[in-house]
Amino acid sequence: ISNFTECWIPDEEGESNLSGDLSHLKPFGYPHKFIGPLSRFSKGQLNNPEKFEYDIITILSGPEPQRTIFENLVLEQIKINELKAVVVRGLPNEKQELSIDNSKVKIFNHLSTEKFLEYIERSKIVVCRAGYTSIMDLSTLDKKGILVPTPGQTEQEYLAEYHLNKGNFYSQKQGVFDLKECLIKLEA
Repeated sequence: ISNFTECWIPDEEGESNLSGDLSHLKPFGYPHKFIGPLSRFSKGQLNNPEKFEYDIITILSGPEPQRTIFENLVLEQIKINELKAVVVRGLPNEKQELSIDNSKVKIFNHLSTEKFLEYIERSKIVVCRAGYTSIMDLSTLDKKGILVPTPGQTEQEYLAEYHLNKGNFYSQKQGVFDLKECLIKLEA
């Protein structure tokens, strides 16, 4: 950092921040500026329809094998709970689409930003990892979210608990993930 004249921090200063102790624990000893969350989306970009077409959109990401483990878990829970859902697999280089026998579920390997935003808008709740980029996107779009941290990624585990405690998003660990319980708690 000493090679630069100023450090820009993608968060808000003060209590209404998104990163908690990750950027607010200790005072900075160098010039810095909080520049607000960064997102490929912008505030007010959603039309916020009163009736949603999908119960959830699930955005899968992260390293293997955890991405696939979470994908299988989510698909099973969507089926059990008979949800109308969109699943974005986070596999931009995968050519073969995943096919399942459920007409209530749309599955995509990857979506353009425009299509991605369209499906987020048409979905009531976003289920995703607790990565900081996802949290900034959810916050920017003012969407309800269920955060499931990637096991072993301490930053995600911290952020999921931080936002659960602040009441911003609901969160549950992957090892005990129960989509029905998450949806009930989020709506409570």
